[in-house]
Amino acid sequence: MDTVLLVNDCKFENLIMRDMLVNLGYEVIISNEFNAISDFRELNCNSIIANFIMKEKTGDKILQQIKYMYPETKCVLSSSNDMRLEDFESSVIDGFIHTPVTKEKLKKIMLKDAQSFSEHKSKRIPSFCTYCGEKVEHSEKQAIYCKYCGEKYKF
Repeated sequence: MDTVLLVNDCKFENLIMRDMLVNLGYEVIISNEFNAISDFRELNCNSIIANFIMKEKTGDKILQQIKYMYPETKCVLSSSNDMRLEDFESSVIDGFIHTPVTKEKLKKIMLKDAQSFSEHKSKRIPSFCTYCGEKVEHSEKQAIYCKYCGEKYKF
């Protein structure tokens, strides 16, 4: 059974989405923006759904940290605002859930194969070199190797 970590500062939204995911056959763990990274590490989750706007952090930043540590993780951003993958140029977001969401739409996004996001992933660039830590400039969009240390970027 896949385990999904829900990160949202709205308890009501978490409960509704948790119930839908449980009905779809997922094990669901609810967290908050402050404990999301440690909860994800400790609880062996396969997927994470993070709300975009929270009190202290934005969900895309949490997803970016998770994807860097666990690249195989499905990272989904939820929001009541209209957004698209293109709105996040160097993002690691695998999909969006526009809330409120129906059970059918939630099922569709959770069942999407990671391969269907390959076009978006091929366009993303790292924000920093995973070897030397130097910041990657936006002018290096097609770069494969770090200009500082020469190592190949990990995507």
